[in-house]
Amino acid sequence: AVVLAILLTHFAHIMIGAGPNGAFARVAVAALVLGFALRLGLVPVYFWLPAVARATSAMTTALIIAVVDVGCFCELLTLRTSAPWVFENFSAIWIALAVISMLGGALLALAQTELKPMLAFSSIDDIGYLLLGLVLGGRDGMAGAWFGILSHGVAKIVLFGSVGAAEWYLGRIPPPSAAGGPELRKDRRVRPS
Repeated sequence: AVVLAILLTHFAHIMIGAGPNGAFARVAVAALVLGFALRLGLVPVYFWLPAVARATSAMTTALIIAVVDVGCFCELLTLRTSAPWVFENFSAIWIALAVISMLGGALLALAQTELKPMLAFSSIDDIGYLLLGLVLGGRDGMAGAWFGILSHGVAKIVLFGSVGAAEWYLGRIPPPSAAGGPELRKDRRVRPS
């Protein structure tokens, strides 16, 4: 999925050179939307992100989400400056993708019983908010999006790092409902390293 997303994004970047009135403008924007949606794990093409969160360690997931999200979103921010017509002429598509990702990510996060997939779905929700600010916010939205994506990357590393520390301390993955509950307070012994 990620390789397909990268190919679609680079294909669209090549075609954008024709400009907003070029014959390939719609195809280029469609490839960009699909490519960025796949790379950021946005709804409806989010399938890879929770699977990665379930299958890998917490810190690996943190790095994957932080690096992919920050790198890809910074590419979107640069594209917003270099080819603003991609967002202005097709704003309805970007807004719909952002709103669906915000709502879908939040609802899917609430439905989770495992902590790492819940954090992965909250990442989808976060990126939806940032995308909405990027498309609608003008200059202030761009500044907010820069700050938001950098804080998103740091926050995901801290959150997944906390889950990793809890996994190490407990010897298993803590359930979402155990946030500071009696289950986590039972054993306060220091583990040998």
